[in-house]
Amino acid sequence: LDQLATLFERLGFRRVAEVRKTRRHAEFSVEGRTLLVGLDRVEGLGDFAEVEAMASGAADLPAAQAAVRALADRLG
Repeated sequence: LDQLATLFERLGFRRVAEVRKTRRHAEFSVEGRTLLVGLDRVEGLGDFAEVEAMASGAADLPAAQAAVRALADRLG
């Protein structure tokens, strides 16, 4: 981690904030596709969810996006 911080500093980045969070992972199957969900609790900001699907290529991208939207709709 220290090496990564050094790399960013050498690239001209500087630390402006520190984010503390806990993350839990879950997997769901939607429309025959496995979706990965990250549930984050960020101190001082609240709760967040990130939904991911892998597409096998450009032609598969619309189906992957549809599966993500379908799960997001189900989760509200």
